[in-house]
Amino acid sequence: MDWFSANKMQANPEKFQAISLGRKTHDKNITFNLNGTTIACVEEVKLLGVTIDFNMNFNSHISNICKKAARQLNVIKRIGKHLCRLGKLTIYHSVIMSNFGYCPLVWHFCSEQNCKKKKKKKKKNKLKIQERALRFIYEDHTSTYNQLLDKSNLSSLKTRGMRAMALEVFKIINKQSSLFLQDLVQLRNARYNFRNQKTLELPRPRTTRGKHKMFTCWNFFFLLVGISNFVDAQRPDIVDEILPEVKQKNQIGYLNCTVVNKGSESVVQWTKSETVNGGNPILLSEDDKIVYQGNDQGINEDSGLKKYDIQSRTNGRRITYMLVIRYLAEEDAGDYLCTIKIQGVEWPEWPKKIGKLTVQIAPQIQPSINSIYEQNIGTSLQLNCESHGNPYPNITWKREDGQELPLGGFQSRGAQLNLTDIQRNDRGNYICVADNNVKPPDNFKVELIVFFAPSCRPVQSSVGQAQNRRFNAKLECIVAGYPQPSMVWMKEGENGKRIDIQDDDKYDITKQFSSQLQNDEFWYTLLVKNVQAKDYTKYFCVGNNRYGSGETNIVLFETMECQGSNCPSAGGSGTSGLEASLSSILLLGLLSLFLI
Repeated sequence: MDWFSANKMQANPEKFQAISLGRKTHDKNITFNLNGTTIACVEEVKLLGVTIDFNMNFNSHISNICKKAARQLNVIKRIGKHLCRLGKLTIYHSVIMSNFGYCPLVWHFCSEQNCKKKKKKKKKNKLKIQERALRFIYEDHTSTYNQLLDKSNLSSLKTRGMRAMALEVFKIINKQSSLFLQDLVQLRNARYNFRNQKTLELPRPRTTRGKHKMFTCWNFFFLLVGISNFVDAQRPDIVDEILPEVKQKNQIGYLNCTVVNKGSESVVQWTKSETVNGGNPILLSEDDKIVYQGNDQGINEDSGLKKYDIQSRTNGRRITYMLVIRYLAEEDAGDYLCTIKIQGVEWPEWPKKIGKLTVQIAPQIQPSINSIYEQNIGTSLQLNCESHGNPYPNITWKREDGQELPLGGFQSRGAQLNLTDIQRNDRGNYICVADNNVKPPDNFKVELIVFFAPSCRPVQSSVGQAQNRRFNAKLECIVAGYPQPSMVWMKEGENGKRIDIQDDDKYDITKQFSSQLQNDEFWYTLLVKNVQAKDYTKYFCVGNNRYGSGETNIVLFETMECQGSNCPSAGGSGTSGLEASLSSILLLGLLSLFLI
């Protein structure tokens, strides 16, 4: 009350709580008088979220947080079907376990009996809550509690509490904790040089009543004396996990190994312990020096840097040794072992941790695949496409022209593409694409050639042209077939008789090429020069090979005006226009003679 008066503050008696510790003291019903207000001692009070009872066993607090965690777990179970395992684990750590992570040093060991209650009593205890949560996350109702902990890579609540207590003792010993905690214990100064020279000096209660709660709290430190001695021994150790590294070919890989309490008698080594080729382990470095002398350690001509390098950085008692691997190749992938070599200690007891390096390789299709296949109609064929890369590539088949595959669909996933009952429309180019998200993807083209009889189709089924005016007519035909057909032009003569057409002064036969045609298609042109009345008839395009023949016809008919791109324009340009101009000059000359 003097403090309130000195700071010009007025105490509110309704905000005060009183509790007497111990059964005998509590039974005396002690009361306090504050400015005329009587304050009686209660069985339990809540201070900063922790419920303290007069017996100092914290049973009420444990029961409250277990009930709260159980309610939260029941709510999460209702929405569990909408959550993935990672989401469940995130909620487990942030919601469920946060209840047991608040002030564990105060109540953890005092409530040990709550963890040992029989299941048949159906009491909610903290271990049971953790077990129920893990069974819900992993959907496992057969494994034991310890097996669930191993599967989730988690520690039990008891182990977590012991770690928290051990950390606090370590802080007290090294003067890193609060002053009021440091005042609770003292370091014993032994008169002799024992191994456990630094041990905690604990208070000795003047009572034989082992159940006295005020002194039971000190018994926790007896369990931690051995732990504090081990921590204080400062043995070298690797404190953090070595995170896996995933890089692409020709990039730079980094692996970090962080050690603590490294003395002058210990050496940190990096060793290439396992490779993709199954080679022997290779010692790469000792402390911050590269000792590897392989052929690939030479200086790169472009960058001027070596393949392996070590970079170290110090943060208090922690030293991080970073292994740098440049110009990554496929053989660099594998396990890298970080080891602390301790003098006078056998190799199996050296601290070790493994870092995994994955080198991503762009896909590459193996050249064993054939690029051309020749098949008869009605046969079957299996196209195989094998690819190499890391990660293993996804392989997709498709047609180069974008048409649908013979078995349906525009893409087929997998290394094999089965073609059954092959028909002439199945011919063409098939492309195998290998992709693993490492650029660039690889592809390979396979040409399927099908033996079939020729088929012919006209570019235009009828062509018109004017007669007796020195105009030409162009007839065009596309012939498909394999092997390549022999092609002839014919026309219908008198009485329907077909007449072979030869390449001469009247007819001009040419073979054209187009990127729009397939490899077994050919474009033929027949140019009928200076069209006359007798040229108006039906023309035949005929193709032949050993599998048969095919034909189509084109009709040439008369028109009044010139047809085609080579006709004279209205302005008289072009060759025909020049002829018209010369005719006009001659006509004017003749008229001038008659007029004279």
